[in-house]
Amino acid sequence: MVNKNIVIMVDVKKRDFPAYLILKKKIEETKGFNVWLTRNGLEIPTAVVRNANLVVISQCLSKDWKEVALKLNQNGSKVVILPTEGYPELLESRINFATGGENNYNHLVERLYCWNQEMFDYSLNYGNIDKEKLLVSGVPRFDLYNKKFKNFRLKINKQKKQQKTTILFSSNFPRADILDYEQSSSDYTFEKYKSEVKSFGYDMKDDFLENFVIQESKSRSLLVEFIKQVNEKYDFNILVKPHPSERLEYWINNFQGEDFKDINIAHNDYIYGSLEHSDIVIARSCSTLLESFLLDKCSVQLFLNPNDNLKNNDKENDGNYLVNSLDDFDKLIKAFNNNEWKTAKLSEERESILKARGINPSQNNSINIVAKDLIELCNFNKNNSKLFFLEKLKNYFKFYLLCSFDFLLHDLLIQKNKRKYLFNMKTYIDYLGRVDKHFHKADEKEILSCLK
Repeated sequence: MVNKNIVIMVDVKKRDFPAYLILKKKIEETKGFNVWLTRNGLEIPTAVVRNANLVVISQCLSKDWKEVALKLNQNGSKVVILPTEGYPELLESRINFATGGENNYNHLVERLYCWNQEMFDYSLNYGNIDKEKLLVSGVPRFDLYNKKFKNFRLKINKQKKQQKTTILFSSNFPRADILDYEQSSSDYTFEKYKSEVKSFGYDMKDDFLENFVIQESKSRSLLVEFIKQVNEKYDFNILVKPHPSERLEYWINNFQGEDFKDINIAHNDYIYGSLEHSDIVIARSCSTLLESFLLDKCSVQLFLNPNDNLKNNDKENDGNYLVNSLDDFDKLIKAFNNNEWKTAKLSEERESILKARGINPSQNNSINIVAKDLIELCNFNKNNSKLFFLEKLKNYFKFYLLCSFDFLLHDLLIQKNKRKYLFNMKTYIDYLGRVDKHFHKADEKEILSCLK
């Protein structure tokens, strides 16, 4: 029997990698199936070398990603889209994903997994993708919030439960660095940001995007000051979790010194562990808040900037406390200390939101759904590759050059990573000053040891 080979691209190791390792193990329980995990940007060479029947990618919106899907098809590999973002906050983003950006991707993909029924309906009604190519799957990483993975969450960040209240501040201001740092020609500039937005099919004016960046910077600055105020007023253990697309130095520079000894920058932690060890979770319109519901955590929508890009004046039914000031925060802490934060109304809101997202905290089975479907999609004889000999040769060379020795040359040449020892932890920092998102063998070893 000829083995079936599946390649799965891992976009963000700290978020998706644990679930994809479990997905890999699940599929390989079926005789004759091999699963290869690869880094973002190495999908084509991995598919060529591993003779992939099927390749899983996270999106296919931009022209660059459509070109990747086309090359994979030419290799004889089917292409499947497994979104990792969870559920976009903005309706425009949800519809954009459903339609495939500038051009539809029906002819390029074999399957589009949908987070929930709403995304299924959007894809069917707004997109040009065939109904039989759609499947409601949920999000694999949400499965790791099931009770059976609690031991994994407790062990993964090597933290201990603090005696005092732990508050997690989750940052998501990836565009703020455009304004806050002088950019060199190789950095993430405003021009590159505009080009990126356009490539994903959004028609947004320059002045709108410029204001977006300005407000991101202002919102992040206000968050820093707010954390300092909380630290000065309360005796809390504070975890600050920067977004992986933000420069780490911004947070280090703002929280250096003896005055901030109770503030820990969770720069390279798995969100599962950070949430498990937190009592209160504070964020701004991101999936971290939704994930906090799954662990029954006290959660807060924090909007300090009245002109914040993601601020919605109607936040009455989002399952979180709404905090706009330190006074609001003081009221929340009083309710938390008196064990009065979880009201019947809040519980109903959360239950309704999770149901609308297609998430059941006790029965999430996205990994099983995706594993079963990928196996079924592979029940075909792989088409012969139509790639020219020289192109195949180039991809073989690229694979063995960049994937060998634990992706050493991919780190050095492409990501321009520098390995630093920060906060008693080895950390890879890329050329934009961000914590590198790509996985290494050590990540796999760590996760598998915590899953036992």
